[in-house]
Order: sequence, then structure tokens, then C-alpha cells
Amino acid sequence: MQVVDRYAYVSAGGLNVFDLTNPARPALAGRYAMDWAYGNSFSVAANTAVVVGPLGLAVLDIELPGTLKLNPPVLSANSLTLSWNGGAGIKLQKTSSLTNPDWQEVAGSDGVSQLELPRDEAAAFFRLIQP
Repeated sequence: MQVVDRYAYVSAGGLNVFDLTNPARPALAGRYAMDWAYGNSFSVAANTAVVVGPLGLAVLDIELPGTLKLNPPVLSANSLTLSWNGGAGIKLQKTSSLTNPDWQEVAGSDGVSQLELPRDEAAAFFRLIQP
């Protein structure tokens, strides 16, 4: 078992994820069926789980309620389309460097789940925040 934030990850007939918001009554938040993973090694970091079993290695993208997720970008000749699991209060931010990031809110991103931006050749890094 591994606990990360408010979730417990348990390998039993797959990878089971329990919400520990109420420790007296853990609630099943997700299950990744992998019968071969029963009782085998796994590790969870951020939203990724790595499970090792007798049949090999599985890398899982964990999606839990309330988890912010930025989908892969879609490029066209003139634009970049970004989408995410949006909602009120969720904002997209952009910076040109991760060395000394200066995160700036992207106009029009609050409360939406998709945004089309003009494409240029400048480096850009994006993140989602929920203040």
C-alpha cells in the first residue's frame, strides 16, 4: 500500500485507489484492473503509477476526481489548441522558461475547458492552477 495526498493505493486484483478524506470510511475512487498485478510492486508519483508484475511493467495515468489534467496539445498550421478538465476557478498559465518561470494567466482561460491560441515559434510551457 502507498498513500499519496488523500489517496491510498492498494495492489489487490489490480490497482485500487481509495479516497481517505474520511479515514473512518475510505471510499473506492478508482480501480485499474490488472489481475496479474495482485500483490506485486508498484509506485505512485503525481498522477502516474508504475506496476511491476510477472508479466511485465505497466505505466498508468491515474485520473481521480478533482485532479487537474491538461490534455495533449493539438497543432494546426496557425494555432495551438489546449484542452483540460475545466471548470470555474481553473485557469491556464504560461511561461517561456522553466529555469526562472514567470507564470502569467492566459486571458480567457477561467471557467472554460478549451482554448485556441495563435501559433508562434517561441517556447512556451503551460500549467493549470486552481487557486
